[in-house]
Amino acid sequence: MSIIDEVLANVKSAADVFGRKANQVVDISKLRYNVSSLNTEIGKRYAELGQYVYDGTKNSNVDNTVLASKIEEIDDLYNQLSDIAKQIAELQNKAICPECGKEVAIGSVYCSFCGAKLPEIKVEEPVCEADESETESQESTEAEENAEVEIEDIPVE
Repeated sequence: MSIIDEVLANVKSAADVFGRKANQVVDISKLRYNVSSLNTEIGKRYAELGQYVYDGTKNSNVDNTVLASKIEEIDDLYNQLSDIAKQIAELQNKAICPECGKEVAIGSVYCSFCGAKLPEIKVEEPVCEADESETESQESTEAEENAEVEIEDIPVE
């Protein structure tokens, strides 16, 4: 393999890594936008809930089933926020502490914020295509070198 081929292979693998990182940044940005939208919606729902409680208390007409449904809607939005936070942490190779909700490094045994023991998280290491192509190119280079050595070892008459 010539030096130009090696340089091209390295540039290609770097471009692939950069592309994956760029996609990861885009995905995280989209998720953060969703977080912002959900927080805005939660604020609106709290305002509606407060208005309902105020009006109902003032008129002595608070329906507990309507109140419970408004609270459930807010809880659902918080659950969506929690799911998105987990997705963001996963994209950033982090985990969420089940006790305090802070992001911690994957593989940590204890939370660095609250000290809680963390559940064991199994991490599957991604297979990098660049690593596979490097291994294949190294093997083919070694095979070429071995072939050259074998030819040189044959006595010429």
